[in-house]
Amino acid sequence: MMKRICSKEEGYFTLEASLLLPAVFVAILVLMFLCLYFYQHVLSGQTAAVAAERIAYSWNNSSKESRTGEYKESEYDPLYWRLTDDALLQSIFSGAGTGTETGTTSSKEVQTELPTGSAEPAAALTVRKLQQTGKELPAVFNGRLVYSHQMLKRSIEADLTRELPVSPLNKITGGDWGINVRAVSYILEPAEWIRTIELARYYAARFQSDGGQATSQHEAGEVLRRFAK
Repeated sequence: MMKRICSKEEGYFTLEASLLLPAVFVAILVLMFLCLYFYQHVLSGQTAAVAAERIAYSWNNSSKESRTGEYKESEYDPLYWRLTDDALLQSIFSGAGTGTETGTTSSKEVQTELPTGSAEPAAALTVRKLQQTGKELPAVFNGRLVYSHQMLKRSIEADLTRELPVSPLNKITGGDWGINVRAVSYILEPAEWIRTIELARYYAARFQSDGGQATSQHEAGEVLRRFAK
């Protein structure tokens, strides 16, 4: 009986299809999901890179339009913003203030959290520059924008996080399918870099006492900080 049933070939196509089609269907879904995931990852990375580059490009004037760099002829930042808000004092004279700025106090690292939304403009000039581009980012992105000033190297970092609506996969795998991307762009101002070197050389020779002993870096930084206001 069994031999007779196994020798029949009727219905073999239906049986094979019922076994193969689910596997093929699952494989196609997995490939589609991976393609969408990589697409969103690349798109998020591009967004972070563009945000960092726009901030770095318009850093020398907070009135610049971040997309085009346009600004009105009479709109400029304060005269001594590089000495105070841009943390130039800390890079030349260590001890004039260190730490991290989140809204009010100048330091070597300044950051603003995302999304900024309709937040009120911050008092610090550096934070306002970060928020100007942060407000243009889509609300789906969380993370932060960071301005870092280490000696003569200034950089803008965009650290973005985006959650993906794939809760079934999160439940199955027990993980988080969110996307995290990071992009860094450097602020390049050749003329200002030369002026900064000359400033450091000038004050290194200027702050000499009559006895030939140099004034401490902290004292020199405090003098500049008071007169730059």
